[in-house]
Amino acid sequence: MYCKLIQSTTLIFTLLGCLKAAAPTVVVDPEIAALAEKLKDKTVKTRLKAIEDLAGKGDKAAPVADKICDATMDANGQVGLAALASLEKFDLTYTSHWWI
Repeated sequence: MYCKLIQSTTLIFTLLGCLKAAAPTVVVDPEIAALAEKLKDKTVKTRLKAIEDLAGKGDKAAPVADKICDATMDANGQVGLAALASLEKFDLTYTSHWWI
């Protein structure tokens, strides 16, 4: 029970990291944008690979971190956890999310 509470709390605080102040308009590298589109693919394997590739890009992929935040809520738990883990690779200071 305690472990689940810690996991839930960690998830909440990580997702709240996506709630930073609205970002200025940023031009996204076409390669990064293409990877971000793959986060919506039907196959789990493709979505996982896209998350891995985006995390490997580091802060270059930070402008699409909001799409990775969305992927944390993926129907497949493995994709959601991979997305959550990949968020620590980015500086989310200037990232906004759709509900802001």
